[in-house]
Amino acid sequence: MKKFIFITMIILVGLINCKRVNEALVAEPEWVDLIKNFSFEARGNPSIEGWKFQSNVLDFPSFSEDTPPEGGDWSVVLSAGDRTYAKLYTVLFPPPGFLIYQFRFWAKSPQKQGYVRLYHNENLLMVLDVNSSDWLLYQQSGRLQIVAGDSIIIEFKTASTATATKLCIDLVKFQFRRKP
Repeated sequence: MKKFIFITMIILVGLINCKRVNEALVAEPEWVDLIKNFSFEARGNPSIEGWKFQSNVLDFPSFSEDTPPEGGDWSVVLSAGDRTYAKLYTVLFPPPGFLIYQFRFWAKSPQKQGYVRLYHNENLLMVLDVNSSDWLLYQQSGRLQIVAGDSIIIEFKTASTATATKLCIDLVKFQFRRKP
């Protein structure tokens, strides 16, 4: 009888371990972030490394120590007004395949005059208005079919207005995983 119980216990332990191995084999793929400088910092200093800046007046964006929760030491600030604009963008090259993506960032615009555009190649996927004067987390998710050479463009921009406006941005992430 003891031998029967012992053998039964060994079989049950083996079945439980098999189930754990099978669960590990079908686990969800990990999220991969394509943006390296998501917090606009490099070696403790403000930085737009990996990003491009354009303005019809300014040569470089400004930075602020005002950051969202868990935002590090710096956020980037785009300033505009009196028929000027400022734009900050990055171009990403995801791997080919059918991808599920998550795009999120923290932003605020005291004058509620900023927005972000997301492009797949030259095709506009979405526009989000930054309409909060306090730090707010903006999120968007979706699916994309990517072929070799495709790009994702993330573009933050201030509205061109007659009055001064600012757009503060931090913790920008574009993550993907392959569709299981």
